[in-house]
Amino acid sequence: MPLVVVSQDGCQRHNSKTRKRRNMNLEKWEQLKKQGSNHYKTCSTEPVDLYASGNMFHDFALSSIIKYAFRSRRDERLEANKLIDNLNKIIDYAEKLKAYLGEE
Repeated sequence: MPLVVVSQDGCQRHNSKTRKRRNMNLEKWEQLKKQGSNHYKTCSTEPVDLYASGNMFHDFALSSIIKYAFRSRRDERLEANKLIDNLNKIIDYAEKLKAYLGEE
């Protein structure tokens, strides 16, 4: 049965027993999510929370890292700012994956 937690910003967050079993670093997880894009901050269940509660976040994060790496290939001829954006997304997903796996 999922647990509902109200965060400091007043939004309800859903935690599952799965997260506790995986020793997920919830503090780091919430901190990293605050750094994400504003269009994901809706005070409802966020996609990454849904993936985490369904034990799908690991695969989702790796797929996203690969996607942004492929978009950043030299032959794509990206402008420097778009390349930097893609690299920051790779770092963001890697940091979230580390938190998901329980790393401090």
